[in-house]
Amino acid sequence: MPLDYKAQIIANAKSNYFDPYSIRSAEISKPVPAKNELYGKYAWVVCVKANAKNRFGAYVGQQLDGYVFQNGKITQKSGHPETYCDGKPFEAFPELESIK
Repeated sequence: MPLDYKAQIIANAKSNYFDPYSIRSAEISKPVPAKNELYGKYAWVVCVKANAKNRFGAYVGQQLDGYVFQNGKITQKSGHPETYCDGKPFEAFPELESIK
């Protein structure tokens, strides 16, 4: 299981969100064991919900992402996060909302 999964997701958000400084309503799940869709190997998935601004400056609503971890590192985003995330408990993720 990845130990620093929150820090890795925050670092990833800085380069993958159009406006990472606008993130709000962020929530995160605990890592969930799953089979990697791409390689067929076992991995961990961490689910994140967040609302951020798009290129037009408007909030898009809370979007669901699944981050796939193998060997303790993010390897990809899940193509179908709902497969792993539906029914999983989420908790507030204020660290993602306060990216500097």
